[in-house]
Amino acid sequence: MRKAYLIALTLLLSACKTTGGVYYDKHTGDTIVSSEKIELIGGLFSHMHGTAAHSHKHGFMLITDYAGYGANHFNKAWSYGTQFPYKSSTPDVVSCSAGPCLITESGAIVMTKQQFKKASESGFDFKLVGAKGSIEAKVPPSIFQEVLNQLPTN
Repeated sequence: MRKAYLIALTLLLSACKTTGGVYYDKHTGDTIVSSEKIELIGGLFSHMHGTAAHSHKHGFMLITDYAGYGANHFNKAWSYGTQFPYKSSTPDVVSCSAGPCLITESGAIVMTKQQFKKASESGFDFKLVGAKGSIEAKVPPSIFQEVLNQLPTN
């Protein structure tokens, strides 16, 4: 149940929303604080966006939205030798043509409060690993700080 809720939260935050803020979900009773969505990796054939967030029910996380040709099936997140819990959605096919299909994959790197605070000071470098590929990204400290600044207590 917790994984299903985290996936639903990931999909909610990974939709086209680009600005941060505080959102209350009347159905789940959860309050979600999120940063703006920023580009982590830009490119013609693949790109990734990231959003820092805090759910009062599920804690701190970094939401990742990846789009590229071919599914990587990301299922692990690493940063300098530390494996982070990673909750992923099922890859979605956006379009197919004569070549490979354009796929989107969203997920949440779950972090402790201490890890999130550290990321707000020095940023967060990570690698997503999947059955068919991997990708590395760097996240600036500003989006983590944006979330912490919106919380009632740090």
